[in-house]
This record gives sequence, C-alpha cells and structure tokens, in this order.
Amino acid sequence: MLRPHPFYYIEQRLQSLEQEITRLRQENTALKEKIEQLKPIQIEKIEYKVHELRVETLSGTLNIGLTANGEESGIGEVIEKMVDNNQSQIVLEEQEEESS
Repeated sequence: MLRPHPFYYIEQRLQSLEQEITRLRQENTALKEKIEQLKPIQIEKIEYKVHELRVETLSGTLNIGLTANGEESGIGEVIEKMVDNNQSQIVLEEQEEESS
C-alpha cells in the first residue's frame, strides 16, 4: 500500500487554512460594510419630569432614564452606586448635624 508523501498533509492543511482566511476576510468585509451603514444614535436632550409624578404607594423600584437599545447594559449598576453614594452622603450629613 502506498503511503502519501509527508508533505501531503502539510499541503492539505495549508490549503484548508488559506480557504478559512479567505472566508474570514470576506466575512470581515461584509461586517465592515454593515457597520458603515449603521446610523449612530444621537440624543439631543433628555428631560426628566419627576415633579409630575404622583406617588400614592411607595414600593418596588422606579428606574428613570434610558438604556442602550432597551437593554440593561450596566446602567442599573451605575444607578445603584449613585443611590448608595447619595444615601451614604445623607447619613454622613445627619451624623454631622447630630454631633453639632
């Protein structure tokens, strides 16, 4: 039985890799074209009208604001940190008032 030349496998692998590179380049070009066609989202002005809210029962969480594409992309964490920092500031101010 004839055995293939040792370089045969290397040649086959190189051809396979070249085909993969060609496919990935085409895919990359197509994705770049799609990205160029996307229009950026531009927000001119955001107005919060919190004073217009009427609260009868306070329970749960009220999130006011925008998230990217309607998804929570880390904005919840930022809001929580802001709330925590604000509450810490309030506690510190109350402690300072009590000690005065």
